[in-house]
Amino acid sequence: MNIDLKKLKTQIPFLKKIPNEIYYELNTDNFVIPNDFTKKLIRILEKKLNGYVMVYSFKKDLKKDAKKELCEYYSQAKLGKKEIILLKTYEKILKKYDVSLCVYEKPLKLL
Repeated sequence: MNIDLKKLKTQIPFLKKIPNEIYYELNTDNFVIPNDFTKKLIRILEKKLNGYVMVYSFKKDLKKDAKKELCEYYSQAKLGKKEIILLKTYEKILKKYDVSLCVYEKPLKLL
């Protein structure tokens, strides 16, 4: 199932900061368009962690695609112990949606 990348940019606003030549070449197999509850939690978490939060599926049977992952282009945020605990707490809240979260540096930093 292909994800609507234009819609995803409206649901996860930081993705608009990624140049189209990178964005449309990403491996999207594990991207998730978040529901309203997930979007609300992501916005809260982004403020608390001062980073950008991406939501991924962890239930999909992922095939290794020739395309690169988002984390191969951009730096993940360096989280301390308390921040990691907070992130894991939010992931537990979202467990019923079969998603995981990843935090990227703010501002986005190309590797």
